[in-house]
Amino acid sequence: MKKLSLTVVLLCATLLATSCKSKNLPLQSDIESVNSETVKTETSIPQTESSEITVSSEISITESQEIGSDTSRPSSNVSSVSSKPAVSNKPPVSSQSKPTLDELKSENSKKAQEIIKKVTNDKMTDIEKAKTTYYWLYPNFRYRTTKVDLSNGYTDQLTHELANYFFRYRKGSCEHYAAAQKVLLEELGFECFYIEGERYSYWTKVWGEHTWLHVKYGEDIYHVDGLYGGLFYEGKMERMFMVPDKSVQKTHRWNKDTYLPCTKPQILK
Repeated sequence: MKKLSLTVVLLCATLLATSCKSKNLPLQSDIESVNSETVKTETSIPQTESSEITVSSEISITESQEIGSDTSRPSSNVSSVSSKPAVSNKPPVSSQSKPTLDELKSENSKKAQEIIKKVTNDKMTDIEKAKTTYYWLYPNFRYRTTKVDLSNGYTDQLTHELANYFFRYRKGSCEHYAAAQKVLLEELGFECFYIEGERYSYWTKVWGEHTWLHVKYGEDIYHVDGLYGGLFYEGKMERMFMVPDKSVQKTHRWNKDTYLPCTKPQILK
């Protein structure tokens, strides 16, 4: 009986194998072989991905070095990458050199001539031209308290730096205003000198450091302070244009032993 059962099982197995081959179905041995190859392929994939990650990490750190970012973040590849010099295609930034005195004078003269041409005409006298530029300055200026290094005094270099700042940005302190006024007046042929002293503020009721001009016309000297005239004499700015000492001594203080006296009456034409 047992022999008969074994014979039946072998016969069934033979018939099954024959059926599978005829239908192209995989046998168990084939399945095991395929699974074995699949396992081998899958185990090789992480190695390929690992090499790709390493390259990506190197690129990321190199770019970070080029833009100056922090490269101290943890990475297994930092030591090998950091030894490589960062390569940048950006051109080096060149520091702009400070303009020379001649360059400043040339630019300021051009600006002054543009203003003079715009606000004056050939029928005006020299004083009328000076007064017209005097009136132009204040509405084209915003007062800003600015610290100016006067340790070397009002050199030509400082004068033209201050005036250039005024013409470019239309703002500054009394030093910028006086320098711009000086450049304009000298372009018209007047001789000008700085006065360093103090002025009285009707707003704060205190005296403060201030700079304005002495302007020579003919053989006489006059005070010109368009900034003060604009700030405190709105609508009457001419009260600070080409005036003698007595016209400003209540609002301005200066060392009268250092500067020439202004004794002639105001001149407007």
